Amino acid sequence: MDISEKFRGGELYGGKKVYFQAQLSDTQIANDTIKRYVTGLNSHDGSSSIGFGFTNQVVVCQNTFHIAMKDVSRFRHTSSAQQRVELARQEINRMLKIESGLMDNYKRMADTKINTAVTKRVIADLFGFNEEDFDKETKDFSTKKINDISKFKEILDSELSSHGQTLWGLFNAVTWKTNHQDVKDNKSLENVMVGSGYRKNLNAYNIIVDSLPTLVTTV
Repeated sequence: MDISEKFRGGELYGGKKVYFQAQLSDTQIANDTIKRYVTGLNSHDGSSSIGFGFTNQVVVCQNTFHIAMKDVSRFRHTSSAQQRVELARQEINRMLKIESGLMDNYKRMADTKINTAVTKRVIADLFGFNEEDFDKETKDFSTKKINDISKFKEILDSELSSHGQTLWGLFNAVTWKTNHQDVKDNKSLENVMVGSGYRKNLNAYNIIVDSLPTLVTTV
C-alpha cells in the first residue's frame, strides 16, 4: 500500500493538539467513495504523547471515522531522533495492515443486511442504557433521551435509504450523528478524533463487526 505525496494538517482545541495526515488511495464501498489517511496526532500542552492512527471519510456525507493506534506511549520515553523515526516507521507499517482490515470490514458490512438485534445493541450503547430495556413499554428515560433516540431513528432511516439496508448503513447513521448532530461550534474533527464522538463511533464499529458472519478484527 503506497502513501501518496498529498498531505494536510491542522490544530485542535485552539492549538493544544495538532494533527498531520498523509493520504492513501481511495476505496469504493458499495456506492460510497472513502477517502483514507494515515494520521499523526500530538499535543503541545503535554496532555498526550505522539500517536498514530488512521482516518477515513465517506465523501457523499462527509462522515469521518478515526481510529487511534494503541501502545505508542514509547515515543514519550524515546530520547534519540533515530529511535523515534524507527518507531514511527514500525507503527505506520503496523497501522497500514490494520487499516486494510478496516476496509475489508466495511465491505462485509455493506454485504450484510441490517438486523434488529445489532441495531438494538448499537442504539443502547449510543444512548447509554441496557439493551434489555429497549422493548419496555414504560421506560425510565428522560423526555430528552426519548426525543434523541427518536431523532436517531430518523437519521437511521435516511442513511439506510442512502447507503442500503445494511450494517454499513447502520454504521453511517452513527457517524452521521457524531459528525453532524453532536457537533458544537463546527468542531466535527475534534469530536471524532479526541472527543466523545470517537468513543461512540468506535463502540458502534466493534459491535457491528462482532456481529458479522465471517472472522473480523475489532480494534
